[in-house]
Amino acid sequence: IKSLSGRYTAIEIMYFRNITGLVLVGILFLWLRPGWPSRGELGHHALRSGVMMCSGLMFFYALGQMPIAELFVYAFTAPIFVALFGAVLLKERLTPPVLGGLALGFSGIVAIVATDPAARFGGGSTAALAAALLSPLFYALAAVLLRRQAGGEPAVRIVFLQSVFISLVMVPLCAFTTAMPVGLDVWKVLGLGVLGTAGNLLLAAAFRRAEAAKVAVAEYTGLIWAAILGYVFFAEVPRSMVWVGAALVIAGCIIVARGRRVTAAA
Repeated sequence: IKSLSGRYTAIEIMYFRNITGLVLVGILFLWLRPGWPSRGELGHHALRSGVMMCSGLMFFYALGQMPIAELFVYAFTAPIFVALFGAVLLKERLTPPVLGGLALGFSGIVAIVATDPAARFGGGSTAALAAALLSPLFYALAAVLLRRQAGGEPAVRIVFLQSVFISLVMVPLCAFTTAMPVGLDVWKVLGLGVLGTAGNLLLAAAFRRAEAAKVAVAEYTGLIWAAILGYVFFAEVPRSMVWVGAALVIAGCIIVARGRRVTAAA
């Protein structure tokens, strides 16, 4: 995504990824034949797909403007928003430990933003910062919605319908105005479709087996890979304050996850 962002917009990259992924997951859908949901369930799929599309577009845009590892720290705030949405949508109680974890996590983000006034976003793009902060918010909402669905939904059906609904938006926007990739970009787009589809299938399968907050906490290993890949491919070296902020965010999210488990057990 980051290597394509210099030549294509976030909307175009989303279009390429989704069309490629739709073909791949469509083949899997036809092979496994998981069945078709009811009309009421289709509405839930459409809503969650729209939320995921917003999250993806913001993430793609921010990724083209800032270091990979730094963006992943912002993405790690998703469990914090999961807890907040759980309180609003699922009527889950925010205990003192959960509130303390929320405050600790937000302090990590404040530390990163406050200590680097320009270098973060390739010119101090306010839009990139807004996208980086809003993307995990939408992702968290999608995670809560997915958790409500995934208990009785096959993962392949969830991902297939997500691709279908996003395509219904992306194709009219891009099909007649976007130049198709050529050369090496063709392989990048194909790889994007494969990796995106595989990631969505694994994520949906994970949400069938664990709470949303637990799954989100397991994603923290992504920071290690983000730092390595950013250094290898783009010579990005995360600032020391990024690691400090990441530690605060991760600590806060772990406290939130443990606090939610205690509340659920009670």
